[in-house]
Amino acid sequence: MPANLAAPGVYIEELPSGVRTITGVSTSVTAFIGRARRGPVNHATPISSWADFERGFGGLWNQGELGHTVSQFFQNGGREAVIVRVDNGSATAGASVPGGMVLAVSPQIAARAGFHHLRVTVAHGGAPGAYDLTLQAEDVANVVLKDDTNPDKLPFSRTVSLTVGSDPTAAIAAPAATSPAIPLASLVGPGPSARPTAGATLSNGVEVRLPVAATLNLVAANEGSWANGIVVTLLRDAGSTTFGLQAQRFDATGRELENEVYYNLVLTPGAPTYVGDVLASRSSLIRLDGNPGALPLTTATATLAGGTDGNPPTIAQYTGSEANRTGLHALEELDVVNLLCVPFPSSVTVVSEADRTGFWSGTALPWCRTRGAFAIIDPPPSWSNFDAVNTSLSNGAGWMSQLRSPHGAQYFPTVLAPDPLQQNRLRAFPPCGVVAGVIARTDSTRGVWKAPAGLDATLAGVLDLSVPLTDGEQGVLNREGVNCLRGFPGMGRVAWGARTLLGQDKSASEWKYVPVRRLASYLEQSLLRGSRWAVFEGNDEPLWSQLRLNVGAFLHQLFRQGAFAGRTPTDSYFVRCDKNTTTQADIDAGIVNVLIGFAPVKPAEFVVLKIQQLAGQGV
Repeated sequence: MPANLAAPGVYIEELPSGVRTITGVSTSVTAFIGRARRGPVNHATPISSWADFERGFGGLWNQGELGHTVSQFFQNGGREAVIVRVDNGSATAGASVPGGMVLAVSPQIAARAGFHHLRVTVAHGGAPGAYDLTLQAEDVANVVLKDDTNPDKLPFSRTVSLTVGSDPTAAIAAPAATSPAIPLASLVGPGPSARPTAGATLSNGVEVRLPVAATLNLVAANEGSWANGIVVTLLRDAGSTTFGLQAQRFDATGRELENEVYYNLVLTPGAPTYVGDVLASRSSLIRLDGNPGALPLTTATATLAGGTDGNPPTIAQYTGSEANRTGLHALEELDVVNLLCVPFPSSVTVVSEADRTGFWSGTALPWCRTRGAFAIIDPPPSWSNFDAVNTSLSNGAGWMSQLRSPHGAQYFPTVLAPDPLQQNRLRAFPPCGVVAGVIARTDSTRGVWKAPAGLDATLAGVLDLSVPLTDGEQGVLNREGVNCLRGFPGMGRVAWGARTLLGQDKSASEWKYVPVRRLASYLEQSLLRGSRWAVFEGNDEPLWSQLRLNVGAFLHQLFRQGAFAGRTPTDSYFVRCDKNTTTQADIDAGIVNVLIGFAPVKPAEFVVLKIQQLAGQGV
């Protein structure tokens, strides 16, 4: 009732309705695990388009199937994907943008014989950027010193005109007591500038670069040889306290692929435009490695090198570590994953069939069970034709016998599609990306309760199948729970099977069909998230009635969309939560039980048309 009933009148009090809307979770967020050209390693990265994959992971790559698989996923209707890049010993490319001093030597009187040579020596002062510079000239010369670290002293044996390229100007002092000097070499290499090597005479008009420590150490954003050849240009006006960086990536022909430019950068950690923070948050090409020492030169250019792609990942990298959140376990940081695709390489040299079997049966399928996900499994390399598959299925210890789980489906055969990296020649690809796209498209247009198979389940971008099957051959495989991809004249290539790994006839499993299993997972994950409000509420009839109301409203909405079998809601689903489901012992233990039943729509695998003649009906 209202808190303060003092003056006579009408008061309004808002009462809770008890309705808490349950929203369905996503059904087609697809996780891909594999080898990519670039991108963060062992980190689950969400993307929503093929362009996102190209920018973040380098697009198609001839050393891994991941790029082609993700491309086929989006081509067939996929919308949300999560990428986990795995690698095996790759290295990060790096480069140093040179810093320090540039000493431009240009004698004014060069026409007189014997008066156009200089000798330069430098004595290190111990501290970074501190040194003694000595010039011995046969005549007056102009010396321009570009460096932001003011030298302690500049002793000269003869008088010269000296200008410092940045404020403040340096003081010129007479030479003190004789001290050890390190001579710099004459520049004998071609070109206007070089690095001195051994003491001699410097020629007229040559720019000398003093060998000091690098100012900026840059590395690629992530591991791999993709970053080798990235050109980084440092931009800075003389006297400015800020600088800019430009990073460019080119292909083998010299065509520019990416170009990033950042301005007003500083070397002060914590500043809004600190170079390390700006590159970490905005650049997809480079990162700062370590702490820079001094402001860089006016201009400088460096090329990243040293990156390697390492070896192909082994099953250990695909599996990863649960403690370190690597490999498959990198997906733990996500709230929802609906589909799982792992496009292993076609060769068994690195990842054998035994390794693949162990990965699916020992790690991936149990993970899918706990997370409510569904695995799309590619055929093993040994399934090169129908006879090989039939032999494997007849073997009690074969491939399928070890993958009995309702949380995955086996598809066969591999698909043939053009490969842009091989002049669009046809080659075989794992079917998981295509099938995942078909599932996502079916979920969007028909619902998760519709089998992702049939004439609507066309395989976009697939020009042929590696093993064409007949009806009789598919009949053998279908009875064993192998979903076949087929081609029909005038209809193209389609998915023509919808059974789980428990879909073999002899199993008689209630989770025989893909849409039934996925609908149940959808209900479980949606109700799990939509009922958390009930935790710590009073365990009595008011709570029970609210649970019945909210869960019933959610199921009724699905009934109206055609998710359940039955003509009426009573035939299609029920929700029970009362003293019969929750006893006093349950209440004392803090438990409330909600019993939910639903009648799934099962796909019509076999359409039987019965035809008979009508006898004696002639005219």
